[in-house]
Amino acid sequence: MSSPVDVFLLTGGAQQLVNAFEARAAFDSPRPVLVATPGLISFGARDFEAWSHISAVTLKRPRNAVARRVAVWDFERMIRQALKGVAIDRLFLGHYGEVFRAIAHATQPREVVLLDDGTAVIKAARDRKAALAGQTMPAAPLRTRLRRMLAPGDIRRLTFFSAYSPELGPEDRLVVNAYEWARRSSAAMPPRPQIDFLGQPLWKNGDIAPAAYWKAVMRLVAPLPLPVRYLCHASEDIDAVRQQISGLSVDVARPMRPYELQLVSDGAPASVLGFASSALVSAAAILGQGSVVSFEIPEAKIVSGARRREIFRGIYASFAQNPAIEVRRDDMIWGGGET
Repeated sequence: MSSPVDVFLLTGGAQQLVNAFEARAAFDSPRPVLVATPGLISFGARDFEAWSHISAVTLKRPRNAVARRVAVWDFERMIRQALKGVAIDRLFLGHYGEVFRAIAHATQPREVVLLDDGTAVIKAARDRKAALAGQTMPAAPLRTRLRRMLAPGDIRRLTFFSAYSPELGPEDRLVVNAYEWARRSSAAMPPRPQIDFLGQPLWKNGDIAPAAYWKAVMRLVAPLPLPVRYLCHASEDIDAVRQQISGLSVDVARPMRPYELQLVSDGAPASVLGFASSALVSAAAILGQGSVVSFEIPEAKIVSGARRREIFRGIYASFAQNPAIEVRRDDMIWGGGET
């Protein structure tokens, strides 16, 4: 059998790819194996670093519940096939879902490392810690609790590679992702006299009323002293965004890569603004103190329910612990007492 190698299993958001590059540098993993979805591979997996081998796996997402379960089993089978004959030293996971826990249990690597996938890691760590302690989570729907009971068990010893402060289990450890790879790469590019605003589909997914979201964006952007670039989230329709802020002189763009990799290729802007985007954390690590501002959304403006308001509270609490992010409460951009 060949010598054990590091394996990166990435199947979610594009930020997983960014954090994989960072983990490779932080864990001194020069030529690992990559198993990823075609979309992540096309985002630039080959553009910045070399891999000893790349395998593509596809997760189908049918609407029917039974078909979804079959698709998950098929997905797990594809991953196992991609890793057949590979002796794994460290397994880097982009997600903590049941398929990935099953792969970790089956392959028995020396170390399992969980990468950030946006702020999802905060909730995953909290739920996992409760599960390891034998605590129930009655707030979850019955279907969710049943699925957890039938899913593979939690990984008892987990390494978090994170820019956040996730809740750790008794045998876990945290390796801080300081985005040193991206910082070095971005610093090599000339700076840009421009402000980046990181868009989010909060107006589209029901978290904030569309009118309230766009009024806040326009009030925030209008007085800024430098040209502004509104970077659309992958779930935002670029034409709809342009229509909403057509009265402002704002460049609306869709990043071709994750924002962290855009900073590597485009160079650093004067500042980065946003509401609750997870990319604010990585931007703060890359650009340093004084460059990143998160404008806190008043809870009265979050209309998607108590559970979502709790998630936003957790996000802003995490931001507030980060000295490189300024969390600004500006009721004026939200219209004061307007609803």
